Order: sequence, then structure tokens, then C-alpha cells
Amino acid sequence: MSVEVRNWRGARDIPLTPIEGRYARIVPLDLRRHGGDLWEAFGGTAETVSKHLRHTGLPHFDGRDAFFRAFATASRATLLHRLARPFRRRRPRRLYFALIDKASGRATGVRCLSAIDYVHGSVELALSAVGGSMRRATGSTEVAYLMGSMVFDTCGFRRYECHIALDNEAALQHIARIGWHRDGVIRQRYVHDGRSADVAVFTLLAQEWPPIRDAYRAWLDPSNFDAAGRQIRRLEDFRNP
Repeated sequence: MSVEVRNWRGARDIPLTPIEGRYARIVPLDLRRHGGDLWEAFGGTAETVSKHLRHTGLPHFDGRDAFFRAFATASRATLLHRLARPFRRRRPRRLYFALIDKASGRATGVRCLSAIDYVHGSVELALSAVGGSMRRATGSTEVAYLMGSMVFDTCGFRRYECHIALDNEAALQHIARIGWHRDGVIRQRYVHDGRSADVAVFTLLAQEWPPIRDAYRAWLDPSNFDAAGRQIRRLEDFRNP
């Protein structure tokens, strides 16, 4: 379907300055600063880290050095772009971010924005992994809100996409919970540990973001949590009042 888009001038630059939330902070990935924290957050051994990241398409790690090598190039590319930004001629198509738990000050997750298309206003969430104190915590949901706000409100993208392996039931339930639309399935998208993986494609469009953003804000409001930090109403309750 073709729909007229008035006054479209492309998406704006993705910021490489810290994005602050109440519980979490999002910063460009720097492996020298964040690598050790991430290794521990994802399990601290080759077996536990590989298992934790098995749905991301990353290879099985035989040790800490292999884990660092896997992220080293990504970290350098993101940092070099940040330093050279005033002089650069080309925008990057892939950026990595570390997720900081503000309570501990430690990196507990990583996200990658890929296939960044400023001309047509499309971006893909290519990697999302959270561990340690942020797993199943309020900060993890806040990160999803902060990233969505950056993509749509700050940068003006029209389309936000992610791919989830069909055997990753927890992620499939989570993405549906926060309001993304399932577009279809890509068969045999990648091979991991000798197994072929099919992935579901989910998208969120700019016009669908405002009510989801409002639900996030209402859920994250301190009044929605009791003295022990437990939620009073679920996020989906705010999406479907």
C-alpha cells in the first residue's frame, strides 16, 4: 500500500550522549569500561554466557577472551563514530549501547541498533540482552521505553523493527505485551550451535507509538509501585484500560 507522506525530510541523528532514566542509563558501548560487567551479568562462565545469549545469533563462547573479541569491533566502531562525529561524512548503519543499572552503577545489558536507514526512517533492534540485577526488573522495561522514545520522539524514525527466534517464548510474550505488531516469519534466518533458527518479525510504527509511550509512562510512575517496589498495575493494564 502506498500512502502519501507530507514534508518528510528523513530521520535525525541517533544521539551518542547518555540517556537518563530513573532506574537505567543508556550509553555508547565501551568494552574497556563495560566488558567485565557484561560478562558477569550474563553469567560469568563460557557456558552460562553462551546459554544466556543463545537467542541473539552470537556464537558459542569458549571463554572470556572470545566474548570480548565478539564485541571489540562493535565497541571500537561506536566509539570512533562518536569521536569523529563532527567530521564524519557518512552515518553509521549499526550502533551499540550499554545498559547501566543506576542502583549498582554497573553495565547489565547491551542493545544494538542496526540497518539504520535515515532516508526512509527505519531502524532495527538487532540485539537486546539483559542480565544481572536488571533482568526482570523495572529498569529493563524502562530501557524499552527510553529506546522507543529516542527512536520516535528524538530522532523521528517511522519504523522500528526487531526479529525474535520462534523458540524464544519469553521474548515473544514480552514483545506482544508491550504492543509490537507481528509482521511475519523469516525462515532459516541464522544457524546457532548447529541448529537452524526461524525468526518472527515485529514492527512498531510512529503512529502506533504515542499510546504505547503513554502506557510506559503511567506504568513507570512511582505511584504505580508499593513500598517494596512491586507493581500495582501491569503494563498491559495501562495499554488496555
